[in-house]
Amino acid sequence: INKFKAKEAKKNLERQNSRVKIKTFHEELVPTNSFLLDSDVVIDSTNDINTSLIIDKNCKKPLLVCRYAGDSGIVFNKTATINVKKLQAKLEKDKKIEDIGIFNPTVCLAASILVSESMKILLKKKPIKGLISFNSWNHTIRVKK
Repeated sequence: INKFKAKEAKKNLERQNSRVKIKTFHEELVPTNSFLLDSDVVIDSTNDINTSLIIDKNCKKPLLVCRYAGDSGIVFNKTATINVKKLQAKLEKDKKIEDIGIFNPTVCLAASILVSESMKILLKKKPIKGLISFNSWNHTIRVKK
């Protein structure tokens, strides 16, 4: 509580592997500082459509996007056919955390999928192409290609 998630994740990862190099930034992402997206893989779990559109437009690296609220969510790997701009109408209609809250297992499931897919990218393996939707209450995971 009251700690930056990125900073805490960095500390944990560096404890596990001292050779890993991780940069974290603690500032609001705006179009003028989108250079911060220059990394091996970018994970957008902001749950904010405006920030996601900035990331989607400016990110030249592999981008994983995650949205969740309540007991369900989605994860996708940005491609030519699936990206935030193309899904904007759907994302704006989806339920919001502010309205329905969050079920903790949903965050855990989202993080699990994100870690798995980011590891595939970093290890030069093929990530899933498509929209991964999940529900932590019903224990379902679906991939729509």
